Amino acid sequence: MKIRIGLYLIAIAVPLTVSVAVGGTKTDPLSVVTALRFGLIGLTIISLQFVLASRAKWMERGVGMDRIFRFHRAMAICAAGILAAHPVLLAVGSKHHDLLTSFNQPPAIIVGKLSLLLMFAIALTSAYRLSLKIEF
Repeated sequence: MKIRIGLYLIAIAVPLTVSVAVGGTKTDPLSVVTALRFGLIGLTIISLQFVLASRAKWMERGVGMDRIFRFHRAMAICAAGILAAHPVLLAVGSKHHDLLTSFNQPPAIIVGKLSLLLMFAIALTSAYRLSLKIEF
């Protein structure tokens, strides 16, 4: 299990390390840099969620599917928190609070907002799937 978690953390660290190595502008406030890195980390975790939910035998061996799904859930909660902080930190750091409140934004921002809303909708339906009578 420790090796698999280590590999998982390395998979998250690689894009982050490349981002740090390439760098940004030196004038960006810390909150903007943190927001951009949170976006990258959140996207990486969400991408890896598909691997965790794939029920791959090589991953299940020696660990058990129940532990993998508990880890999957914990990482989903972690990604949701990180991705929720991403636009807030970006708005605060860039001093453009309308990023959070206005839909009069560039298409990329609108797509990001809709993606975040859809992610929260998926999280809510997943959390309450039994009471909503939704099969796994």
